Amino acid sequence: MITTSFRLRGSLAALALLALAGCHDPTSVQSSELAARRARWVAHGLTSYEYDYMLTGFFIQFAGHRIHLVVRDGAVQTATDLTTGQVLAVSPQRWPTIDDLFDDAQRAADSGSLSRVLFDGTLDYPAEIDIAGPPDASGAVFATGLAALP
Repeated sequence: MITTSFRLRGSLAALALLALAGCHDPTSVQSSELAARRARWVAHGLTSYEYDYMLTGFFIQFAGHRIHLVVRDGAVQTATDLTTGQVLAVSPQRWPTIDDLFDDAQRAADSGSLSRVLFDGTLDYPAEIDIAGPPDASGAVFATGLAALP
């Protein structure tokens, strides 16, 4: 259920459900590709890292903003809007880890709303996830510049 205070983390899953009508059937190729890439991502063993996150579309407050996320021990610790330089007042746990992005992409694939996913060539994480659906449930998620942290 989407409410005015829905969590950013997992928001793609909710939006993908809205996009079900009129979308193509999910393909096993997307699911198998996601599973293979997730296994390779997990094999890298990264639990502390930073990356830049951006949404386009979806009519979400932060759409179009590049948000720098710092993840430690598998949990987002800080979220900074790179346009303003301000640490965001939204709870860091509301932002997605790379594992959450894999989950969102899988839910979109399962619902038939995943139109494309592109992966980082080195670390195998989803660098772009495109969701097809009505205007308020369509858009893309971008994850760039991922770097391991000590």
